Amino acid sequence: MIVCYVCRCLRRNGSDRLVERIFLFVRFACLYCMPTDQLDVAVVGVGFIGELHTRLYGEHRLTNLQVVVDMDAERAHNVAESYDVPHVATDLGEAIKNHDLDAVTVATPEAHHREPAVTALERNVSVLLEKPIADTVEDARAIGDAAEASAGKLMVGYCCRFHPQYAALKARIDDGEIGDVHAITAARIANREIYDMVAEWTHPMYYLAVHDIDMMRWYVGADIASVFAAASGGLDGHETPAVVSATLQFEDGTVGTLETNWARSDEYPTVRTDEIRLTGTDGYGRLVIENNGTTLTTDGGFEMLDANELHGRETDMYRFELDHFVDSVLGSETPMVTWEDGLRSLEAANAMIDALETGERVPVGFE
Repeated sequence: MIVCYVCRCLRRNGSDRLVERIFLFVRFACLYCMPTDQLDVAVVGVGFIGELHTRLYGEHRLTNLQVVVDMDAERAHNVAESYDVPHVATDLGEAIKNHDLDAVTVATPEAHHREPAVTALERNVSVLLEKPIADTVEDARAIGDAAEASAGKLMVGYCCRFHPQYAALKARIDDGEIGDVHAITAARIANREIYDMVAEWTHPMYYLAVHDIDMMRWYVGADIASVFAAASGGLDGHETPAVVSATLQFEDGTVGTLETNWARSDEYPTVRTDEIRLTGTDGYGRLVIENNGTTLTTDGGFEMLDANELHGRETDMYRFELDHFVDSVLGSETPMVTWEDGLRSLEAANAMIDALETGERVPVGFE
């Protein structure tokens, strides 16, 4: 390439600072413009998360978004048109065959994860599977078996592991600054609008609590042995519980408490509040997130600031999560969240649902 020849000439002959800067600039341009491997990808299920992944894949330098797949053809066409996706399908198997896909995001409701995930993995297509891994242990194990037999990779989409604040606390735990964790508390409180939007097709243990179950397992470094849970009744005509409170016993003796609450008034200025507290032998950690966590109060009132960009580039956890998935598929890295992680968190969530029904403490992992 001519531009690379120029780089070599500048390096040999350039001695002053200006020439060196030109060399660095041109060399960077060479590296950026060099061809790189791209993944041909699809998104299956284009609800909220699926549409988000559609946008992020379209913006990613290492992915080529080929097709949107959804049983609702009209919805698929609308999303594809909004993000300039060239193809639409209602059947994933046909989409893989027609577009030679390398990877897919599966963002269907959890009760419909097994069929698309197994379909992709059996064809050696890598899968980023939105949490929870499934709604039954049987489906989760079937997905895991398909992953073990596949040349493709499977990652369960627990996005909080890619949130900078959650990850920073994990790093301090791993560095030993808190010591041995003896107690952990997690709370996820959402405004009523979320409850009214999803209460008819999911459960708070699957929609909200599994995030905290995964984070608690990640922080403690042990699986959950047993749980007890209690709940308030439904609101706004829904049967789904609006508030669930649970106690957890970990296999290493750590005790945990969990609150999942989506009954808060919509008048509250942020849509969701997340909190984690850890007590260890050598320290105490506390994390609180309200949306992006940045507020401004002036004579004009209270405002949540948009703090999800750094120098013009979006830095949210979903982008970091997708970056990690793409890197793992293109390279040799194992995805951070394995199907076994997904299974263990699902077992704990299902045990909490069983505890709500029986009123008794329920062991985890004995389905």
